[in-house]
Amino acid sequence: MRDRIVYRLSDGKDYTAMEVSESTGINIKTIRDRLNSTTRLEAVFAAVNTRKRQACLTKYTLSDGTAWTVDEIMAHSDITRSAAWARVHASRDVKKVLAGKFIPKVDTDLVVRRANSMINDPDGFWKAFNSMKLST
Repeated sequence: MRDRIVYRLSDGKDYTAMEVSESTGINIKTIRDRLNSTTRLEAVFAAVNTRKRQACLTKYTLSDGTAWTVDEIMAHSDITRSAAWARVHASRDVKKVLAGKFIPKVDTDLVVRRANSMINDPDGFWKAFNSMKLST
């Protein structure tokens, strides 16, 4: 059985994947992957996604001197986390980073032209085709 495999870690003690999973609350597949890749106790028992949490706590100084985290930019501008992250890494200009949600403008003339086109009206195509005088 797979849970019977005993791993010896850097502290000199023996652990099974199930023991580590129950004590940390981390998925057993993740623990097995960690145990197969390293014997360092800190790496095996580390919390999940610590790197992402630290990245969200990083303060970015904008052009006006204020410091913001990605989560603060996200809440202020009503945008997604990935959009806030992309904005702060593309520019540190306050106007660009803290701008509101981008809403594209719709060209109403284009919408009307598409609605009236023969692509959306197959009968209109055949009406036009049948009304043409074919030369023989």
